[in-house]
Amino acid sequence: MTSPHLLLVLVRGLCLINLGALGLLFGSAGLYIQDFRGLDVHGLGAIGLHVTSGLLAVALLLMVKVSKTGRVPTVLALATFGLSFLQAAIGSTMTLAGHVSGALLLTVMLTWVTAWAFSSRRRGEEHRRTETRNHSLEGASS
Repeated sequence: MTSPHLLLVLVRGLCLINLGALGLLFGSAGLYIQDFRGLDVHGLGAIGLHVTSGLLAVALLLMVKVSKTGRVPTVLALATFGLSFLQAAIGSTMTLAGHVSGALLLTVMLTWVTAWAFSSRRRGEEHRRTETRNHSLEGASS
């Protein structure tokens, strides 16, 4: 069985890698808009985002299965994975407004999942920590 703590470490790492891929995409998009260079880097960043957002979604699905927490971040990660492919499909000069809007939506969703992953109190875990603490106090001698 997979440890919830190891899954959380994996999710945190994947969140940071996803944000790094987004940073690469924003930087290369700026180069492309400015003087039509960096499109190959932008394509590599997009492939990286497809892969890492898919891995993040799988890791979060495992986390939900193992620890029964993280349903909303899992839905957002799955939506991010799907939206990354939609972004690739509409990523041309003619549909730039939709592409930029999608990029901003991806950024908000991934930032929210990252904030959740690094928060000290993830919903559902606090209740279990309190139960564990109370259970261990019951067994302590006075």
